[in-house]
Amino acid sequence: DIATGPFVAFGIEADDDSLLRTSNGQPVKTAGEITQHNVTELFREVAAWGRPRTAQGNPEQVHQDQDGRPERAALAPEFFTVHFLPLGSAQTLHHKSCYKERFQLLYVACGMVHLLSPDLGATVAPGGRLVVELARYLVDLRQEQLQGFASRVEELARAAGFTLLPQARPLETFARFHKAPDSTCGTGSAVDSMTPLPDVPTPPLEDLSQALEGGTPPP
Repeated sequence: DIATGPFVAFGIEADDDSLLRTSNGQPVKTAGEITQHNVTELFREVAAWGRPRTAQGNPEQVHQDQDGRPERAALAPEFFTVHFLPLGSAQTLHHKSCYKERFQLLYVACGMVHLLSPDLGATVAPGGRLVVELARYLVDLRQEQLQGFASRVEELARAAGFTLLPQARPLETFARFHKAPDSTCGTGSAVDSMTPLPDVPTPPLEDLSQALEGGTPPP
């Protein structure tokens, strides 16, 4: 669970105390059940974004105005829509003019670093930010492997047109970059020439290393 998640992020704590109840010293609910509850609640909050608190949990709920007439809950100006895309779209989004240099923030998890390419970087607007999760919380990685992963991330980001932001403390959990207004993405050959990560002994981490080399992403 620590290596593959998402139970570390969503399956440990919950706002519903009944999910954390124990019997004879053992949890009654599994980490998977807690994760399902927490993720479902997140989606409910997203669906109710910008609506009055009384309308949250039911996006179609209506209210009555002062004259007693039904009135649909007003949306906040920052109303947004979430789109779920297949992983293969990361290399093709920039072909559509509506997505080229459109986004202000790009977040890449450590298991998806192989998707960070000049094609994906082309969808970020000049001045936009890139945040990449590093491998600090993957088990059985030596310090030199963690440093090699961080160096690899920086090379991929630089080839995609990003520059490392100055950090007050050493890179450990996240690497943060920005895209200069006049930046141009690198070429595929620049990515191919980068130094690969050192071999990783355990199976899950070998899958991650293969993914960083452009292979099939780990499950």
